[in-house]
Amino acid sequence: DFQMGFDSDFGPFLSEWPQELSVRIQEKVQRAVRVAEEKVAEALRQAEERIARAEAHTEHMDERRARREQRRQRAGARASAAPSAQYSWTVQAPPPPPAPPKASKAPQVSDEERMTILRMVEEGKISVEQAEKLLQALSK
Repeated sequence: DFQMGFDSDFGPFLSEWPQELSVRIQEKVQRAVRVAEEKVAEALRQAEERIARAEAHTEHMDERRARREQRRQRAGARASAAPSAQYSWTVQAPPPPPAPPKASKAPQVSDEERMTILRMVEEGKISVEQAEKLLQALSK
């Protein structure tokens, strides 16, 4: 009896309840998505405004820098074109004489001597160590 009374009292409500709950959830989700999209759009708009302001500021500063540089160049040109009334009463010392060339410590081994020693190594007449000693002795 209880089951029958429960079904008759709450049956229609329970059968509609999942569908109604689903509709409500969908509406809430759609509202939340719409609000999120609006917030994202607003944040994007604000970011674009900040970027535009920063670009305008950068352009303005570049123009100021260019004008300042032009004024500096004009002032420099005027200063270099104006006759100078300054005199220097100091005597400059002459530059020091150039340093004499350094004498080489050891005579250089000629290319011909090197080639002869290399041929001797190649032909097996002397070892590499002997060739090094010979080159050192020739350069002394």
